[in-house]
Amino acid sequence: MTNRFAARFKHLTATLFAVALCTVSGCAFDMAFSTDSDPEIKATIRAMLNQQVDAWNAGNIDGFMAHYWRDPDVRFASGGDVKRGWQRVLDQYRERYPDRSAMGVLTTREIDVTLLSPEEGYVFGRWIVTAKGEDFCGLFTLVVRDINNQWVIVHDHTSMSSGPAADGRSCSDIKAS
Repeated sequence: MTNRFAARFKHLTATLFAVALCTVSGCAFDMAFSTDSDPEIKATIRAMLNQQVDAWNAGNIDGFMAHYWRDPDVRFASGGDVKRGWQRVLDQYRERYPDRSAMGVLTTREIDVTLLSPEEGYVFGRWIVTAKGEDFCGLFTLVVRDINNQWVIVHDHTSMSSGPAADGRSCSDIKAS
């Protein structure tokens, strides 16, 4: 697949996703907005994600959660379960990661930010946590929204890999890339 074709396919996919999302939710979609029109917005979203990684690696779950929408409608889906509400998500993180050693070190890779509008987008990427000498990894898709001039995560769907990636890479290979 050529880069030009891949870029057009990515743009078409993002546009179709946005149209479908707006059709279902009944929102008005500004077709004049180009999903690649504002690198500053994408940089702001990436900076938010980097702040999350920094907070995680400092053992600061509260700092990590500061980038989630502090609302009962925030949603976290993982392992066949869905948690709704900022406090429930925070409680889940605190239960699963009771101390710094349980949290390990978080690395993210292959981050792809797609804007649906100047106020909303989604992020796809890979995560790797190294804890107790072992690497664990998976994928995440985040829906992000600019609420009161702050980009926050309103939906997080995270999965853990049960084996090598489709291209044969292990968690350690992904971390090293």
